[in-house]
Amino acid sequence: EEKLEHLKYLHDEELINEEEYKNQKKKIFEEFF
Repeated sequence: EEKLEHLKYLHDEELINEEEYKNQKKKIFEEFF
C-alpha cells in the first residue's frame, strides 16, 4: 500500500516515466496477490 502511494507520487511528480511506473506497479501487485 505504501509502496503504491509512493509510486503514484513519483509518477505524478514526473520523477519516473510511464514505462517505469507500469513496471513497478506490476511488481507491487505481484507481491500483494
